[in-house]
Amino acid sequence: MNHEEMNQGRFWFLSDILIILVQPIPFYDFLLYIHAVKHQKFEDVEFLLSDLLYAFMVVRIIIIFWAASKWSMFTDFNAKRVSHKYDFHANPSFFYKSSLVIRPVTTVLITVFLFIIVVAYVLWVIER
Repeated sequence: MNHEEMNQGRFWFLSDILIILVQPIPFYDFLLYIHAVKHQKFEDVEFLLSDLLYAFMVVRIIIIFWAASKWSMFTDFNAKRVSHKYDFHANPSFFYKSSLVIRPVTTVLITVFLFIIVVAYVLWVIER
């Protein structure tokens, strides 16, 4: 492992830690004004800081998917060795494609279900 790969791994590790640490602070909230289109004209839209932080907390789901793809049978040490031998990359997209081939209905249903939940949650938080 060279120095550049170590720095990249360290960056992703620290970004994951920062994402996990982001959460609303109790009893500390203030209004943020964002200049946006509302009712077909530009207005200042009010958002609470806690609402934006709740919406950002959805990014934690990405960490769960990353961990699932990182520690799957398609991306473990033996899979990486075989993929290197046959000159392809065993990465998260390979994990997703393999899941689609092995269990297509389950993979699509889980993906659509989680996508709908994430979008509904973010809309619910933002439109309060």
